Amino acid sequence: MRCKVFLLLILCAALLALPVSAMQSDDLLAVLTDGDADAWVAQTLPSLAGDGGEWYAIALAQNGKQYDFSEYAAALTAYFDAESIGSAVERQRIALALLAVDADSDIPDRVLADSVGKQGTMSLVFGLHLLQNGANSGAHTVESVTAQLLERQNADGGWCVAGTRSDADVTAMALQALAPQKETHADVIERALFCLSAMQKEDASFASYGVSNAESCCQVIVALTALGIDPETDARFVKNGKTVLDALETFRLPDGSFAHVIGGKRNNFACQQALLAYVALERFAEGKSGLYAFDPKPTVPPETDDAQTSEQSETASSSLAERQESTDTPANDGIPPFRMTVLILALVIGLASLVYLLIGKK
Repeated sequence: MRCKVFLLLILCAALLALPVSAMQSDDLLAVLTDGDADAWVAQTLPSLAGDGGEWYAIALAQNGKQYDFSEYAAALTAYFDAESIGSAVERQRIALALLAVDADSDIPDRVLADSVGKQGTMSLVFGLHLLQNGANSGAHTVESVTAQLLERQNADGGWCVAGTRSDADVTAMALQALAPQKETHADVIERALFCLSAMQKEDASFASYGVSNAESCCQVIVALTALGIDPETDARFVKNGKTVLDALETFRLPDGSFAHVIGGKRNNFACQQALLAYVALERFAEGKSGLYAFDPKPTVPPETDDAQTSEQSETASSSLAERQESTDTPANDGIPPFRMTVLILALVIGLASLVYLLIGKK
């Protein structure tokens, strides 16, 4: 009996040490794609071009797996060329998705040239994302757009779409855009984090327009992880022993999807944002950059003879090893330091308990 209890404790400790966000990301993706993400990307995602599919594309492009986005990129390009899109932010969202899936397109440059600042704070936020991911414009730079965004920071440290009362979503999204410059603008970011912490509800959720909702929680998770902040342990974002991750789970439905508000029905936008949040958490656990710092996509080499393929493989492996050695944060196989510590302690205690049990039986 004591041995069974011992094994159960060790199993529980090992599960605690696993990156929970990775499991949740995979689980949610399975719900959203009926268990076949590759087929869903090829067959369903193109039909969502211009209709929210951009958020799915960004999440899938950043989750560490490889998908064929060619059909989606073609559909999104066709949508952009066929429609007269008046919203600057919508055009930027499309351009950002094309950058995320590494499409060969001049749309990001074209959009950047005529959209930045045309729709207030959010067009500055997305303009920064475009610039920081390689889009080019003779009229805009990272520094110039950042300056405009900082000018819009409210006295309380946050941002909003209009007026002077800061909004959790907009503040979190501004922080996501500023994350690559967190050292340069440390004071600005600290003020915004203080504001964001003050907006967190007693149940650890976040609200927009006075209503706690899943999407606001997701935006905060994406912002914190982009800044290298653990939303599960940072005291500023723990209320009554609960975290924003705990709050997000209250919007999850029995089938694994998400509602906009507690007690609501499945909401596509809430599901999209939850997937983005869980991918951001997974990247954070693996020591990667924030969700909107797009990874360079691997290129598929042309068919070659075996000797040349072997040489290319060795070169790629050497390059990967050099990049891993030069990074500041170890990858640690996807297990964050805190959970690794828990696992090690569990194993030590388990071994000691096993020795005690064996000696006790003698």
